Amino acid sequence: VEGGRGEAPLGRKLAERQPAAGEVGRIARALIAQARESASGQSVAPPDPEREKELYDLMAELLELEPGEMAAVIEELRSTPELDEEAREGLLSLTLMILARKDPEQALALHAGAGDLNDSMEDQVIATAVASMVTRDPMAALRWLEENRGRIADPDADRLKQAVLQEVAADDPAEALRLAGELGVEKGVGAALAVGALSDEKRSKLLGVLRGQGDEHLRREALMAIGSGLVEEGFESAAAWLDGAELSEDEAAALVRGLGTGAKLEDTGPWIDWAVGHAGKEAAESVGRMMGLWTQADYRAAGEWLTEAEDGPVTRAAVASYAATVAPFDSAAAAAWIDTLPAGDSRREVARRIHSAWEKGAAGRADFARREGLDLAE
Repeated sequence: VEGGRGEAPLGRKLAERQPAAGEVGRIARALIAQARESASGQSVAPPDPEREKELYDLMAELLELEPGEMAAVIEELRSTPELDEEAREGLLSLTLMILARKDPEQALALHAGAGDLNDSMEDQVIATAVASMVTRDPMAALRWLEENRGRIADPDADRLKQAVLQEVAADDPAEALRLAGELGVEKGVGAALAVGALSDEKRSKLLGVLRGQGDEHLRREALMAIGSGLVEEGFESAAAWLDGAELSEDEAAALVRGLGTGAKLEDTGPWIDWAVGHAGKEAAESVGRMMGLWTQADYRAAGEWLTEAEDGPVTRAAVASYAATVAPFDSAAAAAWIDTLPAGDSRREVARRIHSAWEKGAAGRADFARREGLDLAE
């Protein structure tokens, strides 16, 4: 039974229910009555707790129906002369969406060629049914998509194909990769393959397949998605896989780009340490973003990490980000930090930001501008 609904009749289990012969008809008639009441404007009156409870109970009973019973309700809603087009469309959309989650194949069969929903509702029912089918039988979903081209909007079809790839890749990334080529899916394949790689074993299996396949762009895309998943788990949990994965510098840089800005506060230092040691200068931009957020949240901890960090391209990016972030609050300290950076465009850009944030006329501002070769009028 979907959702928690309390005591009987709301809490009755499907296995315990033996509907009377007219129960499906009763539920259909109650839905029709509710729709007619709503259309007449009676429901605009102040809320009636008793009526609200009746509607809640009715929805609960509807959710409890077996797929075959739901199909019977749908047929009755289609055939009744008591509903206008708008009300019929609303009830059919509701019931078909419920059926799409319970028995997607039956929902699709009932809906085929009916023409009683507008385009938006029709797309939603089909997409929901196929998405439900993907989790139960991804190959059946794929067959339906191929046999029914044109019945679903292209963006939805592409999204559902990627969902199929995700399901297949969780167990067999090589087969998912083959399917991607067969289906003509070109965008987001790497990410789709990596979404289901939620264990160390699955990540390693996927990485092995991608290394053997030889498409560097695809591998980088997958590693970015893996990085996004690892950052959610936390560095301590990720460390064992990272140690054993033997990532190349390019692979590590791709993974670091996937970390984005989602690192837990206490994990930022360890992640940056790992990036410095494994990802090379390609990780500089990603590390700069992480350092900026860390500085905003805990500038003391971020500053302490920088004082211990070894010099290098990635560390310099972290210093630049730290200095730019603290500049509005302590411009003199920011100026001292960028003095550790080599001359160049990066230092000059941060110097401009520090000078702009520094209160005009404050001690040290003019000296800093001269030191950095800035226009004193900036």
